[in-house]
Amino acid sequence: MSKKDLQDVLPPTVDSDEETVSDVDSDAEPEDERMIVAAVEEEVLGVSDKDNKMTDLEERTKAILERASQSKNPKVNAMYARWQKKWFDFVKKNKVDDIFNDLNMVAFFDELLNYQPSTLWVAYSCINSWYKLNHNLNLNTWGRLREYLKNRTKDYIANKAATFSNEEIDKAVLMYFSSGDERDLLKSVTILLAYYGLLRMADLMKIKAKDVMYNKKERCYQVVFNYKRKRRNAGLTYLIPACYNVIMERYISQLRETKCKAKNVRFLRNYNIKAHARLQNAGKTNMGKFAKETAKDLNLEEAKYSNHSWRRSGATNLADSGCSRTNLKRHGQWQSDAVAEGYIANSRPLRLEKMNMLKPDRLKKEDKEKERKLEAENLLNALGVARKPSTQVMEIFMEKPEKVELLPDKILSQLEVDSSDEEPKKKKAKVGVAKEDVADLRAKAGGPMYSNCHVTINYVGQK
Repeated sequence: MSKKDLQDVLPPTVDSDEETVSDVDSDAEPEDERMIVAAVEEEVLGVSDKDNKMTDLEERTKAILERASQSKNPKVNAMYARWQKKWFDFVKKNKVDDIFNDLNMVAFFDELLNYQPSTLWVAYSCINSWYKLNHNLNLNTWGRLREYLKNRTKDYIANKAATFSNEEIDKAVLMYFSSGDERDLLKSVTILLAYYGLLRMADLMKIKAKDVMYNKKERCYQVVFNYKRKRRNAGLTYLIPACYNVIMERYISQLRETKCKAKNVRFLRNYNIKAHARLQNAGKTNMGKFAKETAKDLNLEEAKYSNHSWRRSGATNLADSGCSRTNLKRHGQWQSDAVAEGYIANSRPLRLEKMNMLKPDRLKKEDKEKERKLEAENLLNALGVARKPSTQVMEIFMEKPEKVELLPDKILSQLEVDSSDEEPKKKKAKVGVAKEDVADLRAKAGGPMYSNCHVTINYVGQK
């Protein structure tokens, strides 16, 4: 194959800041890509498989290894072939006579100045795959090459998508639902599916109508996701809070009214105003704008948000709520600890723990007094005290809450308690026979629980 013929069949070179699987043309045939790489390799090295005179066993073994190394995803195969072709183009252009010299590989990566450091490792992995398959050589043994790549990436800080808080997620979902625009309803449902499932945008595109159903036991909607994800993980099932049932019911009812005979019908579909139905599958381009639009509607910096913000928001809020690293990996379907630790490292519980442990004893004592005072106020509010208690009452509660039984009559007479719903008049309380458990009152007040603590109250005119 001549150089001119190669140029006719080779795909055009595209310069981008970051190489991803989605950047590769989905129509590319992996078989054609491998033939192109093989042709370039033969021209550069001047050696073909026929010249090697392999035995039948060696040929069969190589074919088995090639099939095993090929991914089922054609986009991934095309990406591998693209980077291998770039390497052989460099070899041909610079007349490299030794492709097993790591310094030549260093020179190749040094020319990739327009790519992000993270993309260099992607290229390294793709080229390393070719060496392992064809020459049983792992580039991890090339110390100088790996040291060069590490130096290129050591000062690199990835720009990660900003996150939404729990309140902002809830506000956005209700805001779009109450807007009255059926097109905004798609935003509400998309946010719910992506946030509570910690899904990527590619995962959302796989959800079908049959995957979303009502769970009678939990009284809310659940999503069963059994599709192949970015990594080979088992499927997952997650729930949407019951408070959003009305949103899910309204959207699903619109899908039922729309009769579509097309194949691969997605759950997320655009709303057609003229037909008053959801006729078309929601595309990645349209849904990819939802995060920035939501940030803009919430008066946030939209430039910092992307379609990955939903997944990062779910993981970050789980970590802030005290979720363990093991459970966080389960929820996010991560295999490595490094990714999970990225969310836990700066989570709110760890920040508060660090601050409280480094405080001087003086501040620790003040915080403890504030907590005890708040505890006493919560208990008195649960008892129905209409006004702030006297200093003497607060001191007794703060010293030991169960000493409420020892309050003097003078202080108890100052506590105005609503005795019943039928008689709204406030009556004075005295120490007597009727008993109410302090644990129940503390549960209502949201304070801590104490055992063996009781309040003895006698309501005047009531048995």
